[in-house]
Amino acid sequence: MRVISLITLFIIALFSFNLQAEEAEENKEEEGIWEIGFILGATDVSISDRYTFSNEKESSVSLSAGWELGYHWPKGYHLETSYIVSNDLDLGITDSYDLTQFNVLFGYSYKITDSITFTPKIGFSSWDLDTREGALFNPGPEETFEYDGMDLTYELNLEVPIGYDLTFNLAYENTNFDFGEISIANLGLSFEF
Repeated sequence: MRVISLITLFIIALFSFNLQAEEAEENKEEEGIWEIGFILGATDVSISDRYTFSNEKESSVSLSAGWELGYHWPKGYHLETSYIVSNDLDLGITDSYDLTQFNVLFGYSYKITDSITFTPKIGFSSWDLDTREGALFNPGPEETFEYDGMDLTYELNLEVPIGYDLTFNLAYENTNFDFGEISIANLGLSFEF
């Protein structure tokens, strides 16, 4: 008899927790959701000949990392800011770059399934490109140049929840800068609050 009472209490507790979770999810959908996320990815950068030391177009694949802060409105609209740093990994022998971006993006979320959301976004990227001349075949001191600007960017994002307030993101970003083009494929985790 005591075991049946404990099992009954356990089932009631689970049912109550499930109802509370569903109610909290409905409140999020009615009130909107804030999220903060961390991203890690691969960056493919093409730099035009005007911005290189060799006066030839250069391409490089490197690591990128950053954070993002966003707000989802109840009707599917999304506003996001992100900060991304891409660094060309070299040993100072060849020409290299550091690229920082601060993006402001606006998008709309589409439910593909109950658990997968697709969000295309468009906005602006404020960027800063630092280039360094490599030491290889360079008899004098290495030169450095800094460029900055603001350009239009877009991002395609897939979100999959992996916990109550935790979401896995897979994104592709593309920007045509004054200095060339950048494509970023990244993975991220977002925390809702």
